[in-house]
This record gives sequence, structure tokens and C-alpha cells, in this order.
Amino acid sequence: MTSFFTFAARTPVILASLIVSVAVGLAFTLVTSAMDGAPLLDMTSDAEIVRARLGSMSEEAKRAHFMGTLTLDIAYPLSLMTLLGGITYRFAPRAIAAPLALVSVVAALTDFAENASILLLLSGIDSLIEFKSLMTQIKFSLFTVAGVITLLCLLYGAGRRLFGRR
Repeated sequence: MTSFFTFAARTPVILASLIVSVAVGLAFTLVTSAMDGAPLLDMTSDAEIVRARLGSMSEEAKRAHFMGTLTLDIAYPLSLMTLLGGITYRFAPRAIAAPLALVSVVAALTDFAENASILLLLSGIDSLIEFKSLMTQIKFSLFTVAGVITLLCLLYGAGRRLFGRR
């Protein structure tokens, strides 16, 4: 895993991950517009809202959501994991860089589990609503933690650069 983080910590990879993350994030608007502007199932962890939203979706909306999840929502966690993990690994103290960067990987894996449950829900398997809701809560929590870790590592790196390596 450290070889991945070594790769992800390179400036061109960080910049590419940032660009891809922003582009994919913007592309999600195409999916929501194909769903009459309704939010994606990824955006709520409330099982009752998910159940109601699934019940009200047309087949066309389900198809658009399915394709968006299968494409964009695979690329997005990969690019975000690479961005957050790369920055963290680059600027964190060497002794703890890999474990801190690993949080972004676990967040992305949780997002993939959520995506799989959404694909099955959109295919008519309603028994996974509670699992999907749990994965959404964990995903948002882990990406928030990964983001805070990344920000702290950026501040640490800036401090080292400004005040010397002490």
C-alpha cells in the first residue's frame, strides 16, 4: 500500500486527482438532471427517505441512477481516495503517514459497499435499505475524518516549510 501512496503523493498525481474529483463531482449534475433533479440515494442515510425515493422513481430515473453509480460513483471515490491519501502521505510525519493515509482507502471501500447496495436496490432488492443507510453514514464519517486528517497534514507540512524542519 505504501507504493500506492508514494505514487499518489507526487504533485502531478495530486493535481490530476483534484481535477478528476471536481470534474466527476460536476458530472453528477447530469445524473440528477436525468432524474428530474432528485437527489441521489447516496446523499441520505435515512432509510425511510431511501424507501420513499425508491418507490417514487421512474424506470428511467432508476436507469440513470444505476449508470451514474456504476460509472461516476466508482471514479469519484477512487479520485478522492487518491487525492486525500496522496496529500496526507506527502505531508504527514513519516512514522504515521501510511496509517493516516489509509483512512481514505477505508472510506473509498465503504463507498464501494454503499454503491453495490444502491445498485442492488435499484435492481429491486429492497432488503438492503438499512445496510445502504449504514454504509452512507460510515462513508460520510470516514471521508470527513480523512478530509480533516488531510487538512491537518497540509498545515503540518506548511509549518515545517515556514518554520524549518526542527
